Amino acid sequence: MMNCTLKPMARVVAGCVATLALAACGNNHTGSEGYTQPVFGATTYTQLKVDGYTFKDMNRNGKIDPYEDWRLPAEARADDLLSRMSLDEKAGLMMHGTAPNRGRPHRHRPGRRV
Repeated sequence: MMNCTLKPMARVVAGCVATLALAACGNNHTGSEGYTQPVFGATTYTQLKVDGYTFKDMNRNGKIDPYEDWRLPAEARADDLLSRMSLDEKAGLMMHGTAPNRGRPHRHRPGRRV
């Protein structure tokens, strides 16, 4: 057991402060808490309203899929999106921006002017 020189009431107050500080660090949204609506700006996607919040319907199916729900953690959204993608689509994302285009040389080719 720790040798604590604080008075019992001071320990209770310190424990409450520590608990509140740790609770503020969490990201446990249960649905009853308020979320900060992101600003989408100009978009060509249909916007859906659910529970007073706006979401982009990126696959235009008329419902919010987990990867479209910005209230979910990023890892859950990424897992859902990856589960919907084909192997070719995943490989294409890995190559995006690295392959040379026709008529325009790759930026990192030695001896070529861009």
